[in-house]
Amino acid sequence: MEEEILALAMELGGIKEGEEQGLLLCCRLAREELDRKRKPEILPEDCAPIFSLAAAKIGLCDWLILRQASEPERFTAGDVTVERGKGDPSLLRRQALEQLAPYLKRNTFFFQEVRS
Repeated sequence: MEEEILALAMELGGIKEGEEQGLLLCCRLAREELDRKRKPEILPEDCAPIFSLAAAKIGLCDWLILRQASEPERFTAGDVTVERGKGDPSLLRRQALEQLAPYLKRNTFFFQEVRS
């Protein structure tokens, strides 16, 4: 499943062979995160295609955020200024969690009663 997740992340991100350094680790961590959030009665095989896609999206999101953090937002050379776009990779994470929601534990918190 790990190879499938990495391949999906590379395809989604348009990442070529040899450029995936760090992406594999991010995909592993994403899979572990989803395994912890998965309902105990649901096996990864029960939701395999969507589970792999969600792990790929989350891994790619984390990898993109790490890359953006290490790149300058803008630089100037003479009269030319180059500025990086303001894309939001965290949308991938939200989308992945929404798609996988039926298979994940509910993570809700609410007050039942407040005593004064």
